[in-house]
Amino acid sequence: LVNRGVSDASMQNNASALITWADISSAAGVQYIEIKYTDSFNAAHDTVVTSKLAGQTSTLPVYKLGSLFTYRTAYLPNATAIDTFYTPYQPHSVKADVTQLYLSNVGPSVQGINYDGRFGRLAAPWIANAGALNKNNGNAYGGWAIDPVWDWWGTAGAINWETWGNTPVVDGKIYQVTALPLPAGSYTLTFHYYSEIQQNSSVYCVIAAGNTGIPSLPNLSTALGYTLLFNGANVGTTTPSATEDKSVNFTITTPQSVSIGFLGNIVGNGNPGSYFRLDYIHLIQN
Repeated sequence: LVNRGVSDASMQNNASALITWADISSAAGVQYIEIKYTDSFNAAHDTVVTSKLAGQTSTLPVYKLGSLFTYRTAYLPNATAIDTFYTPYQPHSVKADVTQLYLSNVGPSVQGINYDGRFGRLAAPWIANAGALNKNNGNAYGGWAIDPVWDWWGTAGAINWETWGNTPVVDGKIYQVTALPLPAGSYTLTFHYYSEIQQNSSVYCVIAAGNTGIPSLPNLSTALGYTLLFNGANVGTTTPSATEDKSVNFTITTPQSVSIGFLGNIVGNGNPGSYFRLDYIHLIQN
């Protein structure tokens, strides 16, 4: 016996979870589904849903964001069977934006410190290594900026590296650790950014297991997931450039903390040099 399939399980605008069940045949003998879940007040619920063959949905009110529900399916092999047979309880995630549970200061309007009028450092919980701090002789700030002068940049702070002049980023790392361990499952990290990164340089978004940060370029293969940001600008120019939304998928098989961040290796000395700006990040539990 197998559990009835779930076609979709997603959070709704009214804070409920909506489960859409896979259609089944009348010959399957499915009688009902037992569902266990926790609401946002940490109250446990155990509910029974009588089975319909097609177009069946179930709503779990006030569902606790980021939690899993478990369910099992009850079968009656034929009309004269004495016993009802059950599948084992199986956990299932609910697709939702869980950014607020695990990440902070990820925009829009990313907060910074040590502001010099344009550049600064990312405020907590972001962590930056020495290579990321490429401004003021490489020992004071870098990795964050706000550009109130240019309307098209906007006036909100953002994750940023800029290397006009003698300000390279060498093995620069800015990252934060999830506030709580992520439950086992599949996730998608999405972000919106603008890039004038030149072809001789690179910036990667990297997700790594654990709370010790993200790997350097030679060890990217050890990461849970990573993606290269646009670096197609011609050397010595700011074009072509790109504004886009990008995603990184990753999966963890056990509950664990995860480090999420950006790895930069950006050549300096340019005029113009390279520039990138990242406005916000979302973490989606699939």
